[in-house]
Amino acid sequence: METKEDLIKDIATQLIRISKKQGRIEEVPVSLDDGITLPPTEGHTIQVIGEQSNINITELGKHFGVTKSAASQLVAKLSKKGFVSKTKSAHSAKEFRLELTDTGMEAFESIQKYRRVHFNNISKRLEGFSLNQIATATAFLDVIEDVIDDWIAKS
Repeated sequence: METKEDLIKDIATQLIRISKKQGRIEEVPVSLDDGITLPPTEGHTIQVIGEQSNINITELGKHFGVTKSAASQLVAKLSKKGFVSKTKSAHSAKEFRLELTDTGMEAFESIQKYRRVHFNNISKRLEGFSLNQIATATAFLDVIEDVIDDWIAKS
């Protein structure tokens, strides 16, 4: 019979395996409807800006767990490509709000369509899980993320 410690070790091993697989997925460019391809990080960024109107660079960095500088560099790339525009915030001269351009909105819609297919696949596979089971999984993942955040902060 497996102990709680054995199960936790199994979970840790599975999380490492999942993380490596996700890393491989993150290397696959996102193909948009118009034939343009983007690195996944740019596609994710377009998605977040499209979903969170008037997000700023600091908030974007927090969303992805990266520095403000890294988020700013990513936004600069997307701005140069014509997907994102920055406007000064009404609250602060130092803060910029991010918005999708018309081209960015087209990309966002294409990304949404692509992501919806994958989300529906996950949802279908989780249909048999109760709300309590999904809530438990979410709480479990929160703990794992906190442990990882602590490890990152110490390194």
